[in-house]
Order: sequence, then structure tokens, then C-alpha cells
Amino acid sequence: MSEYVVTNPTTGERVKEYPTISDAALVDAIAAADRAHREWSRATTIEERAALVRRVGELHTERRDELAAIIVREMGKPVEQALGEVDFCAAIYEYYADNATSLLADEPIAEVDTENADLILAALWDVVGRGGAVLAATHNPEALRYANRVVLFRDGVIDAEGSPDELADHLTTD
Repeated sequence: MSEYVVTNPTTGERVKEYPTISDAALVDAIAAADRAHREWSRATTIEERAALVRRVGELHTERRDELAAIIVREMGKPVEQALGEVDFCAAIYEYYADNATSLLADEPIAEVDTENADLILAALWDVVGRGGAVLAATHNPEALRYANRVVLFRDGVIDAEGSPDELADHLTTD
């Protein structure tokens, strides 16, 4: 079996070697990880998951120097850049932990009345009009009037994609 080698790009030193795995072993590993994630996410609350994400960020801060040394060794970055990268990662974890409840909310627009939902969608459309991008998942076909591109999924697979007009015949309530 071949080896995957991590080489320090600055010194050319072999840092570590890892055995490669077969395609079948990779598929099995991905399936196992997917199963574990699905089971874990069903068995935990958003707050519990946010606490874990926060802890990962704290560990980045606690092990800042150690993680930066790994980045320097494996990527050849200067120490200050590596430290900045670790700090940035810790800040990202903190942001997602702080905002988990709103980021993982299940379709907050569905919880408001039609008039307020339209105001929210119009505000998102304004972002697009100013050159921004908005990605939204919805079960509400009425929201598509604000879209310029739609991707329809059925059973976890892309069923169709295009403009709302192109997909009008594909929209169902099932």
C-alpha cells in the first residue's frame, strides 16, 4: 500500500507518513461518519452542540502555540501567520457557538405571518439587488418569486435547477 507523506515545504523534511486507504474503505468511513453525525444531531440539543463548538474554539486558544507549530511545520507558514490562523479559527468557532440558535433555526420565516414573511424576503432580495448573494432553503413555493435561481431537491438529490419560470412545472406540494 502506498503512503501519503506530509513534507515541510520550507525544509523538505518528511514530517509524517500515512497509509492510503482503498476507495471502499473511504466510502465506509464516510458512511460511518455520516451515521454518527445523524444519530448525534438527533440526540442532542442545539445548545449542547453549541457548547461543543465553543469548547473546540477554547481548545484552539488553549493550544494556540502547539497548533501554530503544526501549521508552520506542515505548511511552511511564518509563525505570526500561523498564530493568526489559529486565532481566526477560534473566533469562527466562537461566532458559530454564539449564534447557533439563530443559524440552526428551522425556517424562521415559516413562523411569521405572510406580511412579515414578505418583508423579510424583500429585505433579502434587496441584498441581492446590491450585488450580494442569499442562499435560502424553503418549503414555501411563494418565496421563489424572490429568487433568480432555484435548485430543487427530492430525496436528497438535485431534481431540477434553473430560474423560477423554468421550474414552475416542477413545483409540487408533495
